[in-house]
Formats: sequence, C-alpha cells, structure tokens
Amino acid sequence: MNRLLRVSETGYRALLRLYPADHRREYGQSMAQVFCDLNRAAYAQNGRRGIAALWLRTLGDTFISAAAEHFVLLRRRLSMSKQSLFIWSLTGLFAVITGYVNVNANEVQAPMACILLFSFVLGLLQRKNAWLRAIVIGLSIPASYFLAFAVNIKPIDPPRLPITTAVLVIPALVATYAGVVVSLGISPLQRRTS
Repeated sequence: MNRLLRVSETGYRALLRLYPADHRREYGQSMAQVFCDLNRAAYAQNGRRGIAALWLRTLGDTFISAAAEHFVLLRRRLSMSKQSLFIWSLTGLFAVITGYVNVNANEVQAPMACILLFSFVLGLLQRKNAWLRAIVIGLSIPASYFLAFAVNIKPIDPPRLPITTAVLVIPALVATYAGVVVSLGISPLQRRTS
C-alpha cells in the first residue's frame, strides 16, 4: 500500500479520538473503514490532491460531529445529575434538621428518629452512593454540637466529648441500606404491575 495512504488512514484513526469513547466503541471501526475506502478512491482519482480535498472535508465534518456527540453526552449527564442534585440537597436539608433537633432536644429519641427516618428515605430514593449520604446524616449530630459551640449556643444536653457521637453513622448506614433493600423490592413489583 502507498505510504501516503497509510499515513492518511493512521491520521484518521487518531482523529477519531476526538469522539467520546462510547461513540468510538460503537462506530469507530465502521467510520475508519468508510474513510479508508474514500481515501483509496480519492487517491485513485486525483492522487495527492484528492487526499488533500478529502482531508479538508473530513476535518470540518469531524470537528462538528465530535462536538455534537460531546454535547449529547453532556446533556445526558446533566439530566442524570439533576436527580442527584435534588437528592444531595435533600440530604443537606435532612442533616440540618437532624442537627437542629439534636441541639434542641433533651432526649435522644428525637434526633435518633430523625437519623433513622431521613437515612431510610434517602436510601429508598437513590441507591447510588447511599453510604455517603448515610455518613452525612450520621455526622450531622457531632457537627451540630461543634457548630453550636462555635456560635455560642448551649445545647440542651451536650455530651462531654461530642466526637463520640460519630458512632451514630452506624444506625444511619443501617437505616439507609434498609431503604435500599426496600427500593430493590419495590422495583420488581413496579415492573410486574406495569
């Protein structure tokens, strides 16, 4: 094979790197084959000028279509992250409520109920990264003590060592994964009734 044809085809395979990886896996081989056929036909008809003309068209088309594929991928990721953004906002709200209840409660049942309920609901709503949201909810108790001390608010019943309340991550994890298990049980039921 002509060296110019090999260089042109190798260059096109490198140019395919501009496309997203999923697009390359699905269409890369076909695109490379079409380019090789066009490359050989252009060389057979017009020699180097034919290849130069093919490359001018190919560069413009590749930059436009690769940018379009990246845009589609970005839109897909953003639409998926809207749900995650909502769940993380809800996690923050639940953590603030739990911390507020903790600082103002004189019994452990109210903050513990918040931890269990909120963690369960978060696990039920979204399984992905459930453990991380459980940690946020569980650590909202020691964080509320430290924040209260920082702004000179006296909690009603503070522990001697607020950091020891970090063990509340454990019931938060248990409640979150109880929510995950329930959501896994709900999904097959929804499929059967649909």
